[in-house]
Amino acid sequence: QTDLDLVGLQAKVVRAVKPPHKGRITGYHDGKTFSMPATSGQPIKSGRVVLITAIDEGVARIVVKTTDGAS
Repeated sequence: QTDLDLVGLQAKVVRAVKPPHKGRITGYHDGKTFSMPATSGQPIKSGRVVLITAIDEGVARIVVKTTDGAS
């Protein structure tokens, strides 16, 4: 498993992201739990479900997961 395997997966914010400061996410992939620092262009509160859009030098870039078709 490499960090690139995690791009596109869901994770949960366990330490709030407050740009420019990193937060932390955890998730589950291939039978194992992972945890890593994360950044975003917007503040994201702890407990939110996010999508990993990229990983750069061990730091995940994340966006808040939205539900399709929600009004």
